[in-house]
Amino acid sequence: MGAQETADRCPHPKPFAPDFAGCPAYQAVAFTAADSMDRRLGTWLTCRHLSSGQAEAQPGRFYPKCSLGGTAERQRWLARVRPERLEVVRVLQEEFDRFSEGHRERLSAARKEAQAAPADWERRQELDRLLAEHGKAVAGFLLAREERFEDVGLPIGPLHDLIAEASSAGSRTRRASSGRLDEDSLLAFSAESQSFLGRALPAPRREESGPELESTIYSDATLEIARTTNPRGLALRGELDASNADAVFEVIQREAARDGELAVDLSGVLFCDVAGLRAIVRASERLEPGQRLHLRQLPAHLEKTMQIVGWRSTASLQVTSREPPR
Repeated sequence: MGAQETADRCPHPKPFAPDFAGCPAYQAVAFTAADSMDRRLGTWLTCRHLSSGQAEAQPGRFYPKCSLGGTAERQRWLARVRPERLEVVRVLQEEFDRFSEGHRERLSAARKEAQAAPADWERRQELDRLLAEHGKAVAGFLLAREERFEDVGLPIGPLHDLIAEASSAGSRTRRASSGRLDEDSLLAFSAESQSFLGRALPAPRREESGPELESTIYSDATLEIARTTNPRGLALRGELDASNADAVFEVIQREAARDGELAVDLSGVLFCDVAGLRAIVRASERLEPGQRLHLRQLPAHLEKTMQIVGWRSTASLQVTSREPPR
């Protein structure tokens, strides 16, 4: 088993349980399977990011692959798209799966009948009628939730076209739809929003790729802190709250004492409460006169919190913000 296969292998049992919460990047989507004779085997939950990977050392052997990558890549993806936006997408997907269940069943039955008798135009017309009915119902579903879709970067016009294209394509094949959408049509959406629909984010540009990690110097159940080079400093990955705020304060204070100037990269922070921010500010206030703590890739909502409580103008802090995804 190659290193890449080990890194991007999905370790969770399949199919996913309805209450599965073992992966913070998980996006449930209904999957209807059928055998080679187009007989339905059942409907289960899969993940939007689950695909098949081929083992490099063993041709013909496949494994469950996460299209986002390994643990570190999933954390960077979450930090980039923002966990609160992903939660909205999850809820919308659940609502869509419930709404579309009856349509999927009727379309599947009509498709099977049309394919069993390809010369029967009445069956073909019935399938087309059901597709049109489904398209109209989808338009109503999207319109009723337009503001929520817009908030996560999914304009309902292109999204409706995408769903209609996928439904139409599924009606003309013997294989049941997995819920995945045509990648070429995803170009109407931003890179972050495309990833909500199944396409992996492109690799970040060099200047956005974050610092080079050197060694991990602290870890607990939710947070990891690593020393970095270029720039010299620290990278925080995971969740920062009252449970580990004191540890963050001590690590930053100790590392800053080595050279004075210290960069703290927050691009991998998935959650940070006021206690976590306070720990960082306290550490900066303990620096020697003239020294500064450089906060890099500060999420926009954390910068807003710092402005509200008056920490944004702390003399010993230099802040480089991270623009929110569109």
